[in-house]
Amino acid sequence: MELWIYLGFWLLGIYTNYSSMLSIYLLGAFILSIPIFPWEVKGTRVIGISLCIFILGYGVGYFRLPLEYRSIDSPTDIEGRIISKSETKSDRLKYKIKIYKPKSLKGKKYITYLEEDILPGTVILNRTTLHPPEESPHPYGFQERTYYLGEDISFQGKSFEVSVLETSPRYRKWSEIIYKRLQNSLEYFPEEEKSLFSSMLLGNRYALDSQKIENLYQFGLGHILAISGLHLGILTGVFYGIISFITKNKRWSEHFSLGISFLYLFLVGFPISGMRVWLILFLSMILKRNRLPWKILYIPGFIMFLQTLWYPGVIFSFSFWLSYGAYFAILLMPKYLESIFYPYHQLAKVVIVTIGVHIFILPLLLTMESRIGILQLLGNIVLLPFYTLFITCGFLHMIIAFCLGTGVRIFIFGIHSLYRIIIYLESILSPFGKISITFPKPHLSFIFLYFFLLFFILRREKEEFTPKMRYSIMAYVLVFASIWSHQIWKDYLTPKVDFIYVGQGDSTLIRTKGLDLLFDTGGSHMEGYRPGKKYTLPYLQGKGIQSLDGVFLSHFDADHVDGLFDIMEKIEVKKVFVSHIPKEHPLIQYLSQNNIPIKKLKKGDRIEIPFGEINVISTGLEHTNEENDRSLVLDLVLKDFHLLFPGDAEEPLEKELVIPHSIDIYHVSHHGSKTSSTPSFLNQLSAKVGVISCGKNNEYGHPHKEVLERLHNAGISILRTDIMGSFYGKIDEEINFYDYRPKRYHNKDLLILAISYILFLWTMKKSMEDEDDLGRTVKKE
Repeated sequence: MELWIYLGFWLLGIYTNYSSMLSIYLLGAFILSIPIFPWEVKGTRVIGISLCIFILGYGVGYFRLPLEYRSIDSPTDIEGRIISKSETKSDRLKYKIKIYKPKSLKGKKYITYLEEDILPGTVILNRTTLHPPEESPHPYGFQERTYYLGEDISFQGKSFEVSVLETSPRYRKWSEIIYKRLQNSLEYFPEEEKSLFSSMLLGNRYALDSQKIENLYQFGLGHILAISGLHLGILTGVFYGIISFITKNKRWSEHFSLGISFLYLFLVGFPISGMRVWLILFLSMILKRNRLPWKILYIPGFIMFLQTLWYPGVIFSFSFWLSYGAYFAILLMPKYLESIFYPYHQLAKVVIVTIGVHIFILPLLLTMESRIGILQLLGNIVLLPFYTLFITCGFLHMIIAFCLGTGVRIFIFGIHSLYRIIIYLESILSPFGKISITFPKPHLSFIFLYFFLLFFILRREKEEFTPKMRYSIMAYVLVFASIWSHQIWKDYLTPKVDFIYVGQGDSTLIRTKGLDLLFDTGGSHMEGYRPGKKYTLPYLQGKGIQSLDGVFLSHFDADHVDGLFDIMEKIEVKKVFVSHIPKEHPLIQYLSQNNIPIKKLKKGDRIEIPFGEINVISTGLEHTNEENDRSLVLDLVLKDFHLLFPGDAEEPLEKELVIPHSIDIYHVSHHGSKTSSTPSFLNQLSAKVGVISCGKNNEYGHPHKEVLERLHNAGISILRTDIMGSFYGKIDEEINFYDYRPKRYHNKDLLILAISYILFLWTMKKSMEDEDDLGRTVKKE
């Protein structure tokens, strides 16, 4: 138990560099708890060591984490060594490069895309610009900054000219030859199977089309695309079986199979997920052979420490936590689930392990997906065994074809038949994809509560809970439930308006007493760029929204409506409101095909909603071909506050508008374009706050300087999505705005975390009286 406390403070020290406020409060809760408990000598020693380890972790994070970013906007000569190379869907290759010069950037790493095929290990001079990863506009979508932080990447580079300064070492050239020979061993497979093997066995994720990748994730099988424990376990097991059959020597079989696994990892670029599994297998073998008195649960903890010592930023990688979470689940959960399946637990081992893993890593899954579906569980129970056999056969074919020549086709027919079975099973299971529940992204306090209670459940088999333990659990649950039930009820009775960052576009979410409405959806006219999928959909899912009661489309420009295609793939849309219905528009056809009611509004329409109403001020100018001036103009009234949404109305339409009252929040027309928000119109509004929705560094230069001056002269405060990202307003006695930029935690969150930690320490004292025996000591066979 003590080792896990030390590891926790080590990780907390590293994380403090990234989010100091949270860590300071957790550390403060620990320090304040010291005088509360009658710690004995052992407890005092644990406290002292924990604080020292926390400081050490903070120091490692401070010197090793690339948290400070600065752009190099003009092309600059950067000298560096290529660390890794991977294929992409285009003709260019993706490279990860460690910088040697200039000295100010020495040791930093960046990624760039080149048409040249250059071996890893080569030193190049690259004329490039460097830009830091983008800050996420809200916490629900892809977190580019933390993703690259977890990959030890500081910059993204745009290359203009490349020259080789030093050729790759000889061993790199041999590895390239071996890799290509392995790749050629797949040439006689059908294209779909070939791309799947190339992705799963050789780490070429881009070999698969996006639809196949999405299907695998829908079945909860995205992990088979990474070189992970499944692949290493299969490869090691195959070679162990072959060598032990030939030599009858288990020790040689273990050493040889681990050596082959290491060579395989070298060929595919030493992926982190694969290396951590290899180290666990390697240490397990050492402990087993030398009969060292370590428990098997200490092995992943030791590997976690080594990984974070080598590069502390790995704690920001989801694969890091998912891998270790799955490993702990496999060790801890099955024996607690076997009683449920008794006496059939031997027959239901796959089901038990799958359920156990999903239970253990549930908060992580919700953080990533915001939804849990029965299809993910069925995919791992039904499909994973077949994919495991598919991968095993693929490994065997590659090994034989590598040794005997690419013309060997022993397994091709069997593999093809196996893949047809997989496709058939996927078609049977696909209808279950509709059975899912969308959850809000879990709060940190929920994650703490979840693992806190799971900790006690897993201890139950060792000893009965003492009265003090029972009281602490009850107190914790009561405090948590009372605080959050009050907050949930308060939020339910408080209307909210969320201004979503969707790049260069518009989208606003209205939430009022269980009713969810969306004003515009974001989108783009650019091919391959999907703001609806990148921004709008993840935001809605992160809020736990499973259906939208109504979607209001101001007009039919792509940056206002195109995101609806992406939203409707995952979220039910009950009705769409428009100002006009253009002929042969693809969105209208799509809505009709999906039987979504379309209601055409007219001037003077009034829609009642909880705590307010929606009034249609205008449906645009009738005799014009300009979509902007056909915009739907809405007056949203919530608790006597007026919010005006004019779409992309320009000066001709603004002249026709009559606003019968002053406006509290003006959603600035046309993203702050100078063709809108005329001085006479602003004077008519008498608005207090203006919200401008526009993309960062957009090509149109929105918002225009003239409009900002007009708003300022009219006494209107300005809030902008290109600066703040997504933000929201709570409407009660007044309107308060909140954004998602890194900042303080709310008082209720800090209170929950502090109480959680103090109660955890209270019960931890009881646990420290003897070592936790949930882990199993590895014994020599």
